[in-house]
Amino acid sequence: MNRDRWRLFCTVCLVLVVVGAAAAPAGGARIVVRADETLGSVNPLLFGQNYGPWMDTTDAYITWYQGVGVTLLRFPAGNWGDENDLFPNMMDELARLADLLDAEVSVQVRSWRNGTPDKAAELVRYSNVEKGYGFRYWEVGNEPDLYMRRANRSGDPVFDVDWYNAQFREFATAMKAVDPDIKIVGPVVTGGWREWIPSFLAANGDIVDVISWHWYAHGNEMSDAEALATPYQIEEQVETIRAWWRDPEINPKGYERPVPPLFLSEYSVSWASGIRRHLGTQVGALWDAEVVGRLANVRLEMAAHFSLQGSTGGTRWHGLVGMLEEPRPVYGVYQLYSHWGTEQVAVESSDEGMLPAFASLREDGALAIIVVNKDPAQAREVALTVEGFRSAGQARVWLQDEEHPVAVELPAIAVEKRVQDAPYTFPPYSVTLMILEPAPRSGWPIWVGLGALTVALAACVVWLRRRAVRSR
Repeated sequence: MNRDRWRLFCTVCLVLVVVGAAAAPAGGARIVVRADETLGSVNPLLFGQNYGPWMDTTDAYITWYQGVGVTLLRFPAGNWGDENDLFPNMMDELARLADLLDAEVSVQVRSWRNGTPDKAAELVRYSNVEKGYGFRYWEVGNEPDLYMRRANRSGDPVFDVDWYNAQFREFATAMKAVDPDIKIVGPVVTGGWREWIPSFLAANGDIVDVISWHWYAHGNEMSDAEALATPYQIEEQVETIRAWWRDPEINPKGYERPVPPLFLSEYSVSWASGIRRHLGTQVGALWDAEVVGRLANVRLEMAAHFSLQGSTGGTRWHGLVGMLEEPRPVYGVYQLYSHWGTEQVAVESSDEGMLPAFASLREDGALAIIVVNKDPAQAREVALTVEGFRSAGQARVWLQDEEHPVAVELPAIAVEKRVQDAPYTFPPYSVTLMILEPAPRSGWPIWVGLGALTVALAACVVWLRRRAVRSR
């Protein structure tokens, strides 16, 4: 080949490489699932939702709600509960919905303005004694640090952390006098959790049953990328609160008690209900998908996403389902997590910032893997390895993305029994669920064991016969 032809050949090859690289999905990432490295049990109450009396519970909506496996209803969702009284008919409707969804219930009683311990005790009496609903969890108030920041209205009490701490004790005493089996939950704070929770523990660490707080990543001032970079923060919050509980200087009355369950009783990417930009779009879905996985990683006991339905009653763009039965992108995320397992296992992603991944073992022995691709433009090719697990030879796959706010099942893919660097391409701005069925257990060890036992018994019989002959 002469020099000119060689240059032409090299130029063509270079062009093909560049074009191919531009067309190919972004790659190079590895995800390793260690199915034999358990992080802890996944509490079923991790998959809760906030529900308020203004939300739709007609048959069509019930069907939507049943599709995401709601395990806990936190009622009545937001500051509505501290600005309005709850009435018996509302508790009846709550019980009906909880029964239809097979969900546990957490009731937030009014502690501010017209709330009193006697009113709270009466709600417990009606619900659990008269009606026998068995509502187990009872929160005192809602976001008291938020009310403290507001200008007090005429006739309002001086609302600060000391006032709340005293109120909590009075409410807990009155409600448990009616039903000693209920769990009293507090302090239900939001942005001021670092200041309020230590003070609350110092005053009530001896009586609180569940510690609750809220978390919203921002008020819609962040860019998409900035919002999607925040989910890791929840792990720090959980570990910080658990450490505070064990500290005798912070929690002198309760540090010797076991760490109580923690309840993230409201969370979402943004608190700005009236703005769609993050709440009603794929950004909110990706954010929730990663947050739930991280909550499972740190073994959080209870959580309730805000909220079950978006409506004109104040939740607007919050909600799995909007008005006119419109599912939002976040709906598909909880649809995927309804297939989650009971034991969280370790996962390592070489690009955790853009491709966070989570995995769990299910009761049926299957392995569930969720991968979030936070890249808005590029598909990501990943080499997937699964250690400590033998598959049956295929994986079922579900996808949630901007085109599929309600997750869809894709054709199953073939995988090796031992998954080692298996390639898979995850679409941009997507959440993917893979479920690997376990390989059937071989029966040969049982037959080998029975055979060995048979041989041993036969040998014993021969030995006994020979001994009997010799003794004659």
